[in-house]
Amino acid sequence: MQIGIDTSAPSRVKSDVVIIFANDEGGIAKTVRSFGQGHAAAYRTLHRAKAFTGAVGQLRTSHEGPDARVSSVIFAGVGSADDGNAMRRAAGDAIRAADGLGAASVSVVLPAGPKGRKLPTPMVGALAEGLQLGLYLSLIHISEPTRLESKS
Repeated sequence: MQIGIDTSAPSRVKSDVVIIFANDEGGIAKTVRSFGQGHAAAYRTLHRAKAFTGAVGQLRTSHEGPDARVSSVIFAGVGSADDGNAMRRAAGDAIRAADGLGAASVSVVLPAGPKGRKLPTPMVGALAEGLQLGLYLSLIHISEPTRLESKS
């Protein structure tokens, strides 16, 4: 699986799956809209029903299909914009979900930092650690057990 942390304009991103992190301050509707109207409609529905608020541990997925520029979007809640443990957990959960969808390529959209500012470097580090740990756990889970044989 190829993973990219994208800092380019969302309209230029082309991946099987995009992960969008949201804190409890919200503000991701415009970003979601740039990945397709189907994803935007799904996000609006989730948001209105309070099924996705950006709270810690929330993970929701929107699918547009294989012909879309971005087939699936994963919304991952991180709660407070400055909680490294929540970011790490959300990143791990989201990348495992992307792996479960069979994604060959994943783009990660960085969330806003506290009060809409740029995400602090330690939080970017927590996000990267979470992605790495999540992939590792996913690989362990799907790997075949190794049989050790001894020769006497």
